[in-house]
Amino acid sequence: MRITAVVTGVLGLTVAACSLTVNYGAGSGGGDGGLGSGSDRGGSGCAMSALAVGEDHTCLIRGDGTVWCWGLNDSGQLGNGTTADSSSPVQVHDITDATTVVAGGEFSCAIVTGGNVKCWGNDSSGQLGDGMSSDEHEPVAVTALTGATALALGDQHACALLGDGSLACWGNNDGGQLGDGTNQGRGTVAPVPGLTATLVAAGGDTTCAIDTTGALQCWGDNDDGQLGDGTTNSRSAPAPVAGMTKMRGVATNSDHTCAVTQAGVATCFGDNQQGQLGNNTNDSDGTPVGVLAAATFTQVFVGNRSSCALDDGGQLWCWGDDTDSKLGDTFGGEEFAPVRAFALPLADAAAMGDDHTCVVHHGAVSCVGANWYGNLGIGTRTTETSPEPVAGVSDVSALTAGGGVTCVIAGSGSAACWGEDDDGEDGDGLFVNRGTPGPIAGLPAVAQISGGGDHVCAIDLAGGVWCWGENNRGQLGDGTDVGRSVAAPVQGLGGKASMITTGDAHTCVLVGTTVKCWGSNFFDELGDGSFEDQYLPVVAGVGSAISVSAGDGHTCAILANHTVACWGANNDGQLGDGDENNQGSATPVPGLSNVVEIWAREDGTCARLGTGSVDCWGDGDEGKIGNGAQQNVQSPTPVDNITDAVGLGVGWDSRCVAKSDGTVACWGPNYFGQDGDTTYDTHFDPVVLPGLHGISQVVVGGSHGCALQQDKTVVCWGLDDQGQLGDGVVQSGEANIVPLTCP
Repeated sequence: MRITAVVTGVLGLTVAACSLTVNYGAGSGGGDGGLGSGSDRGGSGCAMSALAVGEDHTCLIRGDGTVWCWGLNDSGQLGNGTTADSSSPVQVHDITDATTVVAGGEFSCAIVTGGNVKCWGNDSSGQLGDGMSSDEHEPVAVTALTGATALALGDQHACALLGDGSLACWGNNDGGQLGDGTNQGRGTVAPVPGLTATLVAAGGDTTCAIDTTGALQCWGDNDDGQLGDGTTNSRSAPAPVAGMTKMRGVATNSDHTCAVTQAGVATCFGDNQQGQLGNNTNDSDGTPVGVLAAATFTQVFVGNRSSCALDDGGQLWCWGDDTDSKLGDTFGGEEFAPVRAFALPLADAAAMGDDHTCVVHHGAVSCVGANWYGNLGIGTRTTETSPEPVAGVSDVSALTAGGGVTCVIAGSGSAACWGEDDDGEDGDGLFVNRGTPGPIAGLPAVAQISGGGDHVCAIDLAGGVWCWGENNRGQLGDGTDVGRSVAAPVQGLGGKASMITTGDAHTCVLVGTTVKCWGSNFFDELGDGSFEDQYLPVVAGVGSAISVSAGDGHTCAILANHTVACWGANNDGQLGDGDENNQGSATPVPGLSNVVEIWAREDGTCARLGTGSVDCWGDGDEGKIGNGAQQNVQSPTPVDNITDAVGLGVGWDSRCVAKSDGTVACWGPNYFGQDGDTTYDTHFDPVVLPGLHGISQVVVGGSHGCALQQDKTVVCWGLDDQGQLGDGVVQSGEANIVPLTCP
């Protein structure tokens, strides 16, 4: 996953205090996103001389030789003696004479005076080079290594270029990435035989170097053709890449490699599913293909399924996966040919991580892309691992969470939403993500509200239904497939609705004891037997219902006798009938009774029983069932240690319950902190959220959760990239300048 940006040519820049000094000598090589090995750090103790971007963290060197890092710190990769993430730069301990800094998967390294190397962070494969295998939260010296002039870090391995042109590597060697002819990992340095190089790059489990003749050589993992030899066979020793001579720079990661010639022509090879080879296709190629851009490039960089190159005018060009607008073009999606990164300034240097990109221009560091762990260094982050209050909402009576939107009902039925608004789901007519609550245009006072994948619906005080947001499958129920950013009434309801539920792309209501649904119907999730999308309500084939819940391709209802029937998609066993066969009509869930609450989400289902226990079934990936395992189950399975649930919230990822003592417990995937327990650890059994008491309702969205407190205020946790936590934070596709304060 990690990258090395190779810097060539001479860039000289001297700027004021608290900014950057760049002095990249010809032939110098940075490691794993690190830029430059120049020793001129300027006269100011606040100037910077090197920048490095890792998987989810960033580091730089100031003019006084100190190293500062920010972002994810779960393995100590920030080097400040803790494992606490930081959204602002923090100083690495015990380094005051650094000349180069590099960042790897979950570790970092620096070259200090005399060419010695110090590393910190994850050490599961010996990648810190101290002969041990335990994480280090502060720098430790790489044993028996001196004279280093450049470094390259991969996911769990490292290589150093020495003054005589020889290479030494250490760490994980599963793919042969250490280049010593074996697959034996090493916790201390070992030479790469038979190679004299001028530049080195590492990423994932792959390593490349430019030898003294200017030829490109690569070795290590080759699952996606990233060695450029036309095969997918891994190599444990360096081998030339055919036709790649007179090279200027190279960058590699876990699935592809890019290089630039001395004439400024960029080529890439390896996986291309998201356009990361830059040849205007998504056809993978294990041999070099030309990048389609009318520019003369000086440097190349690669991230997670993405690539960038800097031209001779300082313009950054990028292509491939553009999740979180990390390519700097503010568009998102995918780019199969290079586009100019206009959201970022002209650059003197650049670096890429998995999901964020940083550049240096006139002494300032600007970053763009994902900010889940504070990767951008701007003092905020777009995740919260523990509940945070939503400002500006009070007297709340109900709340809901959709994929990336959160809504509440407050006061006398007034509703407000915040978060994702790409499809108008905030309901304010603007199509602009918002980080604070705002009213829904055209909506009367409401009694219920429900958030779906990209749409929201509500029941007004008279029993009428209103919807807004995405409508590509007819999920708004207005007879069209035209999306709306303001509320509009559902047509043809035929009675007063008493309950509403929104799935990924379909909606259902309860009218008396009849379930009526509209929207996506690919798996007959509407239950009408037609398997055709419906743009107006149709009657689902289930009788005597008292509650209903819509998932992705399936729907479930509680019947009058408190049993459950489900219909639609059953690929993961989400219908609970003991197999994985889709059902076009309502099918009883065997062995389940005394059900008082039902939730269908994505490919899973959970039910709260009158006894206070909870059963789940369907998708069991990453602990979603809550039974200590991670496999799908086709029948209701009790969630461990839940005997006093009074409320249930099921999201696309995690699941939560409100307990009778007023606390909340959650389980399942937690990579955005959506389990709310202050960690990012996946939980296969429920964990109680610290500090929450007096909770009356809990809801879970795409990757965030919210709870209604006894004082009628709301707290939220988890992913906040679109403002869904209501704390005023919204991730922007524009560049953010890292604020640095002089000591």
